Amino acid sequence: MNKTWEVVLYSSKDGRDSVINEIDDFGENNAAKVFKVIELLKTYGHAVLETHIKHIDRKIWEIKIDKYRVLYFLYENQHYILVRAFMKKTQKTPQKEIELAEKRYADYISRAEGDQHEKV
Repeated sequence: MNKTWEVVLYSSKDGRDSVINEIDDFGENNAAKVFKVIELLKTYGHAVLETHIKHIDRKIWEIKIDKYRVLYFLYENQHYILVRAFMKKTQKTPQKEIELAEKRYADYISRAEGDQHEKV
């Protein structure tokens, strides 16, 4: 029996910063690819995406989809919290992207009891 994972898309308290908007900015076809991989993550967890996942820093992980990246962390039991989506233009993940993901991680944790995040 497969575990079902919950996937949450980060959004800031004021709603201005949102992973869904970042993914939508990739364009319809590329966003569809990203959401397809997110559905695989939701259904199968890390196991199915092993070749597309990389540990970045502390609690932050990266999903690679073509030239697009989604940074996330694991939260409690069977929750993936997607905190940043961007197009990667260099070989190494930019430090500013990692720092933004860590900032969003801290914000999410501080608001974890609220219902302010969009689930997929």
